[in-house]
Amino acid sequence: MAEQQDDSQEKTEEPSEQKKRRAREEGRTLSSKDLLSLAALAAAFGALAVQGRAMVNSLTALLRDSLQLNTAGGDHQALLRQFGAAGLEMLELVLTVAVPVAIGVLISQFALGGFNFSTQALAPKWSRLNPVNGLARLFGKQALYELAKTLGKSALVLAVMYWVFRDQWLLLAGLVRTSLPGVTGVVTSEIWRMVLALLGVALLFALVDSLYQWWQHRQSMMMTKQEARDEHRQSEGSPELRARVRRMQREITMGRTAGAVREATVVLVNPTHFLIALSYQPGEDLPPTVCAKAQGKPALKLQDEARALGIPIHRQPELTRAIFFTSDVGHAIREELFQAVAVVLAHVLNGVEGDAPTAVPPEAFMFDESGRRARGAG
Repeated sequence: MAEQQDDSQEKTEEPSEQKKRRAREEGRTLSSKDLLSLAALAAAFGALAVQGRAMVNSLTALLRDSLQLNTAGGDHQALLRQFGAAGLEMLELVLTVAVPVAIGVLISQFALGGFNFSTQALAPKWSRLNPVNGLARLFGKQALYELAKTLGKSALVLAVMYWVFRDQWLLLAGLVRTSLPGVTGVVTSEIWRMVLALLGVALLFALVDSLYQWWQHRQSMMMTKQEARDEHRQSEGSPELRARVRRMQREITMGRTAGAVREATVVLVNPTHFLIALSYQPGEDLPPTVCAKAQGKPALKLQDEARALGIPIHRQPELTRAIFFTSDVGHAIREELFQAVAVVLAHVLNGVEGDAPTAVPPEAFMFDESGRRARGAG
């Protein structure tokens, strides 16, 4: 029993649509901080690579103009205009980097887990103030993973920095005797080498973290067999409720069918398993129409209804099954069955006493009680 209970608690079932919807409402979507950081760094350095020189020139001009402010004339309006122009230039410089960063972060999040805005995620969770829960989070698997990831990042960044600069110490030390343009070129080159190396480290950790977050998110979304059964019961309703709904549907259908039987000219039976009620108006150029059909207990109830209404009932097993499995309520019978039905209608409309002659449908319309064509039928 214990072993069976443990098996039932294993999360082996795929998440249902209801659980996925609840997760989205709670703001639980797949996301990776390292992937977002990589996207932000790559976008920022890309913007600097493309617009870096123009940004340096703009910043230089801005500083120069700021240092040359003339306040001696007492023109405060001109001073405010200069400050406003300087502020707009600074905003433009910031947006040059901030816009690509925002776009990169949005694209990376959309590619990994999509967008999802949830008000529940913004609501305060008082359980987070519980010190016991705080200790559990502090020493949980997620905290250990983050600690290991931070230590790994630090070690790998130091190793990469050492690898980048290990052969450049003498070159950097000799820059004191180099002209300013030469120093700028060497420093710029080394900075970009360092940036590319750091982006490589960020890419590695982004891949690892994305895979881990995908696995963890999938594990958290999986369901036990009991959870799957409970959700199915909630979505479909309890067995008692489903049985009640089916009973009400049958009653509604029977009510409609019983009303349709009143329009019947003749009722064909099997004698108890199937019932067909046919409507036919002599003198009209219209074929016989199925106004009701039933199977099992509903067929017996409709027989009683037809008998109470005085509608002729005739036992025609093969013909009843042929019409039941080939015609729908409200539609005319198949043309191939006209001749067989005409035998019964002629008996009824001529007022002949007793049972109608047995009307045999064509061989291709011979069915058994399960709806399978009889052996030899086409």
